[in-house]
Amino acid sequence: MAEFGASSVAFVLYVFGKAYEGDGYFLTWDKDERLLAAEAIQKPHTYVSEVLQGCLSRSIFDDRVFQMFGVLTSRGIQRRYLRGCEKRSDISIFSEYWLLNLDDKKDVPASIRAKFAFFSVEGGNSPVFSPGNPNNSPENPQSKVKESKVKQSNCASA
Repeated sequence: MAEFGASSVAFVLYVFGKAYEGDGYFLTWDKDERLLAAEAIQKPHTYVSEVLQGCLSRSIFDDRVFQMFGVLTSRGIQRRYLRGCEKRSDISIFSEYWLLNLDDKKDVPASIRAKFAFFSVEGGNSPVFSPGNPNNSPENPQSKVKESKVKQSNCASA
């Protein structure tokens, strides 16, 4: 992302830090978060918006999840989150944000596969997860929904 300069790296690190600090594997992106990011990296909010678009176009963050839910996440963020949760007995995930393949040992180590509990951003429990689930399909025409009222805990609180 050379066209944005060194501050673009600071922006990506800001998002990673906020994601891991908050819900652990995603960051809800809204106007307030954009302004906080701009203040943190000492750049105008328009710069932050431009860098974010560059990150989305380069798949640093998943564009589909961002467009549908206003959430920043990636496969890498989710893999690192899972490695940090290995000692937990339960791992709660919003199925709509999920980007990894449960059957791929590189994505999800076998030792933590049985610990998953998938939930919907609308607050419903989704006890059966299938990689073919239409909720996880890029072709799914779901409308954008707000984050669940049910607050999921992060690894640090377990």
